[in-house]
Amino acid sequence: MSAVTEVRTGGWKQQYDKILLVVLLIGLLVSAAILWLKIEQSQHLLAVSGEAVTPTEDQMVTPLDGAELLARIERLLEPFQVPTRARRMFVSEVRTACLKCGKPVPILEMKCPFCGFEEEGDDPTKRDSDGDGMPDWWEEKYGLNLYNPEDGGLDPDGDMFSNYEEFLAGTDPRDSASCPDLPVKLRMVGAPRREPLEIRFLALQEIVEGQQTFQVNIRDRTYFAKIGDRVSGFEIVAYNPTDDSLVVRQGERKRTLKRGEIASDEDYVVKFILLTDRSTYDVKVGTEFKLRDERYRFEEITDDGRARVVAVESGKEYLVPMADPRELEVGVPESSLIPEGFSPGMLPSGAPGFPPPHR
Repeated sequence: MSAVTEVRTGGWKQQYDKILLVVLLIGLLVSAAILWLKIEQSQHLLAVSGEAVTPTEDQMVTPLDGAELLARIERLLEPFQVPTRARRMFVSEVRTACLKCGKPVPILEMKCPFCGFEEEGDDPTKRDSDGDGMPDWWEEKYGLNLYNPEDGGLDPDGDMFSNYEEFLAGTDPRDSASCPDLPVKLRMVGAPRREPLEIRFLALQEIVEGQQTFQVNIRDRTYFAKIGDRVSGFEIVAYNPTDDSLVVRQGERKRTLKRGEIASDEDYVVKFILLTDRSTYDVKVGTEFKLRDERYRFEEITDDGRARVVAVESGKEYLVPMADPRELEVGVPESSLIPEGFSPGMLPSGAPGFPPPHR
């Protein structure tokens, strides 16, 4: 009985292996058929879409347009920038209400675009939206921000003069070669002090008739000068034979020196500092000093406490104020300082005057 069972079981196992092999072959055939169908469908889709490309020996490749590529690279390197004065990125444009219809009008416009009403009595060239002392038209001309009061103290061209100083002098804040005169950066340090001065008219010589020479002692030095000569800050003006006196001028002041008498006086001495390089100068009233290659003369102390300085060659005058303590501190940003010592008379011809207060 067991022998018959083993024979039947062994036969079944042999049949099972054959059945499994047949199933695998059928599976492979079905997979191949599906793959073939997929390929046919893909070729059909390519043919319908027009993307099917059959390489041939005559096919040519279109060369790349290098000019267009370079143009796109340049646009990437220099992306579009919204002007600072527009301020339309996150903050709306500054506007004012029309006096007639009340609708919003751009602050730089004088005529309402809605009702046509035009303001009177307000000069748009004098508008200063941020109140930094520089009018809007000037800031717009040189690419500054009409609504940033801090840019008055900036120095974009690196010539040691702020935008506000360049505006007052009528120079270009973007060009280092165009800058105000050096005395704009001149300040007085400390109160003017007095220094005793001894001057004496000693003798008159007339070796040749009509040619008078005067011997004058100033402290320990002796000078021989004629009428019109300048010695040690004094100009010989005239000689009065009636009382044997010599008239000299120092700055705007005149002195009468009698022969043999000592004329004692006290002259102002001021310590100047040039903010560009921090160099200092002790200068006496009526004497000359140099700033770089230019000669200047310290004329007097004005009633408002400023020093009047005159350029020797051009005759241009400057009023030098007292230094702000913050100007003497190293590292203090110039944007925190308001330049002093300017007046319309100090500006060159054609330069804008003082702007009106911000309305």
